[in-house]
Amino acid sequence: MLTTNHRGRVYLEGVRENLPIFGYGHKASYEEFLRFRDTTDERVEYISGEIYLQASSKTSHQYAVTKLITMFSTYLEGTSCTPFVAPFDIELVRPLTNERNMVQPDLLVICDLEDQLTEDDYYRGTPKLVV
Repeated sequence: MLTTNHRGRVYLEGVRENLPIFGYGHKASYEEFLRFRDTTDERVEYISGEIYLQASSKTSHQYAVTKLITMFSTYLEGTSCTPFVAPFDIELVRPLTNERNMVQPDLLVICDLEDQLTEDDYYRGTPKLVV
């Protein structure tokens, strides 16, 4: 069960170290994840009921992503497609179970941004490319 500490951060009850929830074997609902995401500045993903904290990238990783985003930006200029880099939440819904996951790919290309942008400025479509 989720609870809030004196600083307003959301935590799992029963975790004695008072650590934020991510990858401790405790499941959270998608709604609990959304509430948690709104209370933290950390990068988090939600996969199969688990909340994962994303570590910062190493220099070589950032260098590669920067090179790729530059190449994609040049290649896609003048098209309806736009490249984006993390952090950028992508909601994935499994068709048969309707299970929701939220991931932050390093790099993605979106070609239907205007059609899939919600009123609260979140993208709810399916990217053409996810890296």
